[in-house]
Amino acid sequence: MICIRDCIEEHKLCLVGSSTAHMVLVCPMMSEQLHKVEEHWQKIKELSSEDGIMKEDFLFAAIEIRDWNGELSPWGMQIKGVGDFAGKADKMLDLIIKQGIPAIRDMMIRGGASDKHNLQFLIGGYSLAGLFALWSMYQTDVFCGAACCSGSLWYPQFIEYAKTHDLPKQSVIYLSLGTKEEKAGQTVFSKIGDATRELYAYYKLSETVEETILQWNPGNHFKDVDARIDRGFAWLLNKISILAAEGSMED
Repeated sequence: MICIRDCIEEHKLCLVGSSTAHMVLVCPMMSEQLHKVEEHWQKIKELSSEDGIMKEDFLFAAIEIRDWNGELSPWGMQIKGVGDFAGKADKMLDLIIKQGIPAIRDMMIRGGASDKHNLQFLIGGYSLAGLFALWSMYQTDVFCGAACCSGSLWYPQFIEYAKTHDLPKQSVIYLSLGTKEEKAGQTVFSKIGDATRELYAYYKLSETVEETILQWNPGNHFKDVDARIDRGFAWLLNKISILAAEGSMED
């Protein structure tokens, strides 16, 4: 069992899970949420189990986000009534890939793993972190799947971007939304329902998306946040496990 906390450029990195894992779930989280990493790992473990047997051995790696609107937004925007978005997602993704992932490998070795070169990485998050996770899939082939949980797909120009850029082949994409999230009156958030449906329909026909789902959850954007994250990662783990068993995914 690994349970280690470290830092990369003043961003806390928390890792919990099994030293024999070959799947790593990367989740950007606010500082005040980092104490929940063990709860997330345990719940995802329960959800992704079948008859008490884990389909996939995994680790949950939470990376601290210190500037939510700035570090997770793909391009700079000033949105009236919402706030300023600095568009520093590229810097955060670079930090995750060049420093976070090597640090995760080192942490696993410190936790008792002997060889952690053959790892698969999934990325996921909630709200703007969900958008960041999905956007990250377009920037790199490091991740084989993304969980965009109640993701901020209302973000200006993102749907157009997603439909005019390529995902890695055999991508696995999880989308979710609360049933009341699009009932936000005349605000930018009211676009979330149509945007999510549009992207899901696009992914269903995409040649680069191996599997996708749109999961609807009861309630608004702030209901059962942790549970929605856990369900998203559990779906990814099980789907990738099934695809690997069927020989649908390349090594």
